[in-house]
Amino acid sequence: MVSVHRCLISYVSSYCIHCSAVFIGASVNVVVNDSNVLHGIFFQDEEMKQSFAAYPELVCIDATYKLIELRFPLYIMLIEDGNGQSEIAAAFLLLEETKASLEKVINIFKEQNPSWKSVRVLMADKDITERDVLVSSFPSADLLICLYHTLRSFRREITMEKMGITSGQRNMCLEMLQQMAYASSEQMYSELYTRFRDCAPRLVLQYYDHHWHPIRNQWTMGMKYSTGNFLNNTNNRLESLNAKLKSVIPRYSSLETFFDKFFLILRVLRSERDHKASLSSLKVPVMYHSNIDGALLSYMKHLTPYSYKFVAKQMELKARVVLTKGDNNEYRITASEGLLTVTQTTCQCMAWRSMRLPCRHLLAVRSDLGLSLFAEELCDKRWSLD
Repeated sequence: MVSVHRCLISYVSSYCIHCSAVFIGASVNVVVNDSNVLHGIFFQDEEMKQSFAAYPELVCIDATYKLIELRFPLYIMLIEDGNGQSEIAAAFLLLEETKASLEKVINIFKEQNPSWKSVRVLMADKDITERDVLVSSFPSADLLICLYHTLRSFRREITMEKMGITSGQRNMCLEMLQQMAYASSEQMYSELYTRFRDCAPRLVLQYYDHHWHPIRNQWTMGMKYSTGNFLNNTNNRLESLNAKLKSVIPRYSSLETFFDKFFLILRVLRSERDHKASLSSLKVPVMYHSNIDGALLSYMKHLTPYSYKFVAKQMELKARVVLTKGDNNEYRITASEGLLTVTQTTCQCMAWRSMRLPCRHLLAVRSDLGLSLFAEELCDKRWSLD
């Protein structure tokens, strides 16, 4: 067994030289234990490092399986760029998904990426080992749970057999839990939780109060948006990438075949990204808001096409906002999320908190106060064309 691992280490080491020649600034780190047994392989090229340095705020992380004959799961760390496109920030293989192995590769990532301190949000599933490592490795970041994984966990754990409940009770619990997952605010969650406590079977309530209620800020939609997650409520970006990987890389491939196919996909994805960016830059938006004193034009010149599209939509919707003026230029607005307090620079809505871009409520308030609808300081710098 030891000789096999020595051969693997020798092969991977030689492949490092090849990767450095093909991918500029590529870092390929071989992770071994105290007995010199291969435990993992970490890969990141210069383009990945640059992408992460430019957009470190949100990192999605997940593993996909059955790609390699050695049964190494492939972990992908993904970020969202200023045009809303997904970018791979790093990739690594692990022999064992233990806390020690995960810590080693995460530490390699941190050593090679000083911008790790700017990570604000981490999106992952509820795997205990993975989550513990991420919490300790990124202490200032908010750890969020993918909505899909949340609902899947509910369906898997709350069954008639495990909880001793009827089919009707199970359906009722799952429906209420889904409503809580989509709660747009802490207040809405509290109201739903009170109802849930009143009617949930004892074992279901015990399970929920132990595993989910204490971490509600990590999986309920409204509280997740407050972290600035750019409207990412799931790990769909990674799920989509994993589907592409599995469509190209044969199941249980050799290590050599896996590397060749993975790097092929990487080149294709980057080519597609560059093509989309080129098309986007060539499109000139039609100006419907010529009566807004050039505000929309200013946003178009300042923002990326993706973020500009978001603001332009908010411009259209601001006319529907009904304002109630309070003291000190504060306004009250009744929205689907509840009663919002809005000023000329802040809003309590999910769109503003999540995207860090002007929302319809904030624009309506600025219009009522006679202020310019364009304000560069209202836009997170990640969305800027500069």
